[in-house]
Amino acid sequence: MINRIVLPGTAAAWTVIMIILHGERFGINSWFVFPVIWFLGMACIITTGLYFNEKQNRPTDFKVIELTDELTGLNNRRAFFAIARQQMEWGERFSERALVFFIRLNNLGKITEKFGSEERDFALIMAAQALLSSFRGSDIVARYAEDEFIAFLPKSTLGFRDMIASRISKSMEMANHKGAGDYRLSIDIGVAEFDPVAPASLESLIREAELPPPA
Repeated sequence: MINRIVLPGTAAAWTVIMIILHGERFGINSWFVFPVIWFLGMACIITTGLYFNEKQNRPTDFKVIELTDELTGLNNRRAFFAIARQQMEWGERFSERALVFFIRLNNLGKITEKFGSEERDFALIMAAQALLSSFRGSDIVARYAEDEFIAFLPKSTLGFRDMIASRISKSMEMANHKGAGDYRLSIDIGVAEFDPVAPASLESLIREAELPPPA
């Protein structure tokens, strides 16, 4: 920017000074100064305008932090941990319990082996949509791993566990009814409760809710 703006301005100033001091020696009338000033001034303005236009249209270099799982559209792990921890702090402050649901989609490897990666992706998308329809808008639903999902339910207790699990199962059945291919979507569910009186870490709650690896 300095070179583009200062150099034309410096050139204009030196041209004007030389014309004033030595113009008559070369037969140049001092009135010639004014069109020179105008011409070089316009050059400075145009050059400056081009610079700022170029700068405005230049893409900004910054690191984009992804918070969404690209395939399912759910929150990713980064977003889940950030939001869930905030909710836990809120729950601890106002003595509100919460639940962590850990959900594994069964037989994803077999689906991939038999029907291919596209059908595997379709199964994951269908499962994600079924889960979203099962939880409240205030609940935090995320894809946790390849075939695993997780949800944080603020203002919830273990008394709601069976009702929510039943709702999830019905949503999966509806997904199967819509046509999930030559296979059926099935899940396993684990649950842990956040107690504001004796608050555990989010990692501890996930370990408590986490299901053992399939045999």
